[in-house]
Amino acid sequence: ADLYGADLHDADLRGAFLFRADLSDANLSRADLSDANLSRAAYNSSTQWPDDFDPIAAGAVLVKD
Repeated sequence: ADLYGADLHDADLRGAFLFRADLSDANLSRADLSDANLSRAAYNSSTQWPDDFDPIAAGAVLVKD
């Protein structure tokens, strides 16, 4: 999925299949990512994650801006 720059703050993404999604510049602050598949999802330094969420542990990959 191409979610580049998407505003997904407060989104319910529980169990979402985001395998290889482009999350660069996306706002995922306060999103519920419980059980979401983020394997090989791309993100950059501008991607906003929920507090205490570790994208690397979730399988996401940091790409250069």
